[in-house]
Amino acid sequence: FEILHVLSSSRESTLHLCRERDGLKLYAIKIINKNRISVSGRSKNICYEQNILKKIEELEHPFLPPLYWNFQDEVSVYFVTDFYSGGNLYEKLTQDGPFDCDRAHFYACELVAGMAALHGAGIIHRDLKPENIMIDIYGHIVITGFSCAMMPTPCGAPCSGDIPEFGARGYQAPELFLGWMHDFSVDCWSFGAILYTMLYASVGGVFLFVYWTFLPSL
Repeated sequence: FEILHVLSSSRESTLHLCRERDGLKLYAIKIINKNRISVSGRSKNICYEQNILKKIEELEHPFLPPLYWNFQDEVSVYFVTDFYSGGNLYEKLTQDGPFDCDRAHFYACELVAGMAALHGAGIIHRDLKPENIMIDIYGHIVITGFSCAMMPTPCGAPCSGDIPEFGARGYQAPELFLGWMHDFSVDCWSFGAILYTMLYASVGGVFLFVYWTFLPSL
């Protein structure tokens, strides 16, 4: 691959725009630094993400990303998926402000369809937020950002609350930021927060409600 430029980065990984050296098609390649992920105690999350992306590839769902290649070397692990030229939902909200009801309804329906496919395959996303909802060239959404996802065993069993801190606090269900056992319903909470954000361009009201409701429990 020919690396073109950085799309985004975090403490543990970097997302690059790239293309095949003998072709013109653009891809997004996520490069995860093994040393940094080990220091943060999240090495097993690479295996989770790898297995989940392969499971998603089997679904062939229009609102979920295909995994084209997955490989590694001594330093990093690489995931190659589609590049989404439409940006993400957060960028759209920043540019356009609150969406009208029709536009919010359109995105919400596609998000529910994608979530239903994930849950039907036994996958809990656990980090749904506007930044992880990409827009493709045709204007449809694609759910991404599976580094926090989980496939509970048996399917539907609650996940342990003993996990590293993750996710965007404003979109997290209370069970997550309180470290409680949780299940598929945490994604439904995040969906509600995203829907609120699309209509009002702010998640503050949702977070303040959760904060003051659960403050006595902290």
